Amino acid sequence: MGNIFLSGRNVWFMVSGLVLWVAVVVMLDANTWEQLNETPCLLRNNYVLMEATRPLTECHMCSHIDGPTVLNNPSPQEFANIAYSSIPILVKGAARKWPALDTFNYEFFAGLYDATAGAYESVEEECQFLPFKTDFLSLEEAFHMDSERAQLKSGPPWYIGWSNCHPKVRQVLRSYYQHPEFLPSDSESSALDWIFMGAPGPATTTHLDYVLRPSWQAQISGRKLWQLLPPPECEAFCKGFNITVETGDIVFIDTNQWYHNTCILPEGGLSISIGSEYD
Repeated sequence: MGNIFLSGRNVWFMVSGLVLWVAVVVMLDANTWEQLNETPCLLRNNYVLMEATRPLTECHMCSHIDGPTVLNNPSPQEFANIAYSSIPILVKGAARKWPALDTFNYEFFAGLYDATAGAYESVEEECQFLPFKTDFLSLEEAFHMDSERAQLKSGPPWYIGWSNCHPKVRQVLRSYYQHPEFLPSDSESSALDWIFMGAPGPATTTHLDYVLRPSWQAQISGRKLWQLLPPPECEAFCKGFNITVETGDIVFIDTNQWYHNTCILPEGGLSISIGSEYD
């Protein structure tokens, strides 16, 4: 099967990636390489380089999939059968009883970060802030936007994401939610929380993630549409499809394999989702 996938478009991707990599090597002098090695975020965030040099996907991972596997109240044993596969999973209502659904909103997060010493600095220095298409330069700036804009009453729409590394913030957040109880009993959860929040409309553009482990994302408020697409080398063998995630649902997607973009649906208002990795 492997030889089938090394022709046409796939060869073009391999050659293009090699050419780009060689060009980068030739253009960068020794001092620049030393600076890059001391600043791994520069390489980690260079998605063009990552895309050009990523390994080709074995297309059998998606050739049998035409939509998510939908589960209701799965047992750990039932979930374990597909927990580490490439099959996207939607678990309906799995977060419906979390206190977070009645607590998390823009004001809650802004108040928490304002009141916690070093919280904003932790995002800047240890974690990551994703402004997407907004004009915000930092999480602190996003949490001090005009109140009318924050409440989606005026101004341009906004959508942001960030990861949290601050232990006190983590302790507070996790008092309102729990890692999915049906995860395999021997799985280890990341200490990192990812939060995404914003107004109805386009959210993220089509991309792959470059993370170390499988991940999940719970919809705390609003409704989010995920569009999943196979890697370009698998377009002839695999199908793309959409997943609509309602408030209280949890979605599991191997975002290292599936290209994806998201859109916040207008019927649900402000979207808030929180997620993490597991292995």
